[in-house]
Amino acid sequence: MLERLNTPEQLYNFKLGAALKMEHTVLEMLDDNAQAAQSSELEPLFRHHQDETRRADRQPREGVRGAGLGGRRLPVSGDRGHREGGQGQRQKADDAVIDGVLLSGAAETERHEIAVTRA
Repeated sequence: MLERLNTPEQLYNFKLGAALKMEHTVLEMLDDNAQAAQSSELEPLFRHHQDETRRADRQPREGVRGAGLGGRRLPVSGDRGHREGGQGQRQKADDAVIDGVLLSGAAETERHEIAVTRA
């Protein structure tokens, strides 16, 4: 990871790597959510979003390769926190509300993902 961002190119490369890491984390979270879903209607929706995310993941991956970063996934502030927070909420939630926990967590993560990958 870069210690300092001294040039626009370093900033650009950092943002590309961060977007790649965020997309990777989101794929893992969507898999977790699909497995934890109680509703038979919710699991396929998480799987569908996972497929869409895989397709969208190609853009930052190609950008990272094009920038000569070799596909490095750089840490993103908050992505691990989103995942751990969601896991903690699922553990505390009663089965009757687990799908609500999954959906609200997915909405929060989507907003963060958009902010990271579109910056």
